[in-house]
Amino acid sequence: YCKNHGNNDRVMWLNFGVSFRDEYLCSLHTLLEKGMFFYDMFLVDSDNNSCGELTEGRDCLYPVPVLHRNLVADGSYPNANYQPEDEIDDRYSRRFFLFDNMSGRSESGTNALRYAKAIVLQITIQSENRKQIYPPKLIIEYSDTSPESWLHSAESKSD
Repeated sequence: YCKNHGNNDRVMWLNFGVSFRDEYLCSLHTLLEKGMFFYDMFLVDSDNNSCGELTEGRDCLYPVPVLHRNLVADGSYPNANYQPEDEIDDRYSRRFFLFDNMSGRSESGTNALRYAKAIVLQITIQSENRKQIYPPKLIIEYSDTSPESWLHSAESKSD
């Protein structure tokens, strides 16, 4: 449902220590009939010595924490992080979705669609050991839209 409009160098992300950015343009009205899925992200460590005896001969999987920027808890936004010191109260989860076309539904139809506006996989190299990384984290910012905005834009594009 999304088309790539960013960098066409598909192997760029393979370079170690390089920032990579890609952008997509999505037709949100096409998500109305698609299935919604929850995802869990894992880091695969094929050096199974670090996993212990129970995983002998298999890859080790480490869950990647997910930071939902728009999280509302007790009337506040703990993951907004306007300053670096704001990260002290961050709340992480394990699951994420790319779009939500279910929670905004009612008997009269779809009232809202939530989609991932920005997704960042943040990987930081350890300063004390440049051959290792800190646990990566996935940062997602969601946005909501109403039927009027996505249906009107879809109709105007088809003319």
